[in-house]
Amino acid sequence: MAVGESDPARRVLLVTGFGPFAGDDHNPSGVIAARVDGVRIAVGDDAVVHVRGVVLPVSTAKLDGLLLPLLDGVVGALGLGVALGRTRVTLERYAFNEKSFRTADVDGACPEGEPIEARGPTRVEASLPVEAIAQAWIAAEIPTAPSEDPGRHLCNQWLYTVRRRKPELAAGFLHVPADERLALHRDVPWVPIDHLERTVRLALVAFARAVVPGPRT
Repeated sequence: MAVGESDPARRVLLVTGFGPFAGDDHNPSGVIAARVDGVRIAVGDDAVVHVRGVVLPVSTAKLDGLLLPLLDGVVGALGLGVALGRTRVTLERYAFNEKSFRTADVDGACPEGEPIEARGPTRVEASLPVEAIAQAWIAAEIPTAPSEDPGRHLCNQWLYTVRRRKPELAAGFLHVPADERLALHRDVPWVPIDHLERTVRLALVAFARAVVPGPRT
C-alpha cells in the first residue's frame, strides 16, 4: 500500500517489510508485508483491527521520512526484514544506536560506526507483546527463536527509530529467513514463503489482541 492518509476511526496495526537490495530482485519481508495488507483481525465481539502492510525501500536516508508518518494513529507496529543464514523466524529483543552496514543500501550508502541518534541511548528494547506472540507460535507448533542481535543495518535502524520517536507505541521487529526464491541465487538456508507468512499472521493476531483487548466469544 502506498503511503497515504488513514481513517482515524479504524484501529490499524502497521506492518512494514523491505524491498529488494544487494543485487537481489526479491525480499521475502516485503512480499509478506504486501500479502497481509488489508487483513482484518477480530479482537472482540464487534471490534476489528485492520492490518496495513507497507513495503519500504532499503534506504537509510529515506527511512525516517517514510516510516514516521505511518506511525500516526496506529495501535502497534511490526517491522519485518530478511536475515540470510537464519533458519527460523526470530523475534528481536533490542535495537542499538549504531549503523554499520556490511552491504550498501539501494542508494549506495554504507555507513560504518555511525550513530542513529546523536547522544541517544546505546540500546533500546522492543515493546511488543512477546509472551502472547510466543504462545501463539507454540500452540501452532512453529519453531521460532529470540534474538538479541538485530544486526546494524536498516532493520536495527527501524526498531531503534520507532522506539525512540514513538516510545508509547507497542512495536517490535521480526527477522525472517530466506525463502525459496531468494535461495535460488544464494547458498543459504530457506523456509517456504507460505510458512513464513503463516508465522507472521499468527504473530499479528496475538499482537492485535494483546494491544486491543476486548471480550471474545
